[in-house]
Amino acid sequence: MISQAEAGPRKVRVAKKLVVKDKSPVSSTKNLSSKFQNMSIEDNSDKITPEYVSKLKAPTSGFLCPLTKNKYIQFKGFKIRDVDSGEIFYNVSDPTDPEPFDTFMKGVDDSYRTLHYEFSKNYLKGKHIGTTVEFATCPEAIPNFRMIERHYFKDKLIKSFDFSFGFCIPNSRNTWENVYEVPKISSSLYKEMLQNPEQTCSDSFYFINDKLFMHNKAYFTFK
Repeated sequence: MISQAEAGPRKVRVAKKLVVKDKSPVSSTKNLSSKFQNMSIEDNSDKITPEYVSKLKAPTSGFLCPLTKNKYIQFKGFKIRDVDSGEIFYNVSDPTDPEPFDTFMKGVDDSYRTLHYEFSKNYLKGKHIGTTVEFATCPEAIPNFRMIERHYFKDKLIKSFDFSFGFCIPNSRNTWENVYEVPKISSSLYKEMLQNPEQTCSDSFYFINDKLFMHNKAYFTFK
């Protein structure tokens, strides 16, 4: 176990970028992706930049980097809540020590980074959604840890967030709290999201010094 003295700092970040759109052309995403479609993921991942993913208008058809690219971060806990009401939508924690960083992703398939959530419909009404992530870091210092998250409904961009954690201490356990300032959605979009499970989805891209090392997908059902 990592003692309290070894634990890294707790940080709270508010997204510095937010995009809200009900209609976004899918064609631009296809155009952006065309130059990569004939390249392998191994060759491609080092060329995926924050600027590139910030221009995507629809979910990616696959993952933009291999699982084995992540030798830096192991998630050990995750909580999603409504900051204003206190309602908790999701909460999981793993107190165990991290596995060896050079091998922990070997033998794992894409189901590891494909998440399926079922939330209360109150999630869609929240004005401020908070996520608290606990993660362990590798023996090397991690500079400029950044996450860009793109949210879609039926392949159309509805919002985008950009968070920066900054520097991570080697061999530390950290808590990263992000607060999403969520705009009010229209009543028609709210009904559509309730009626179409897993048509609401997200791509989460993780960077170190603007180099992509992790890409996760999530699918949402609201009841």
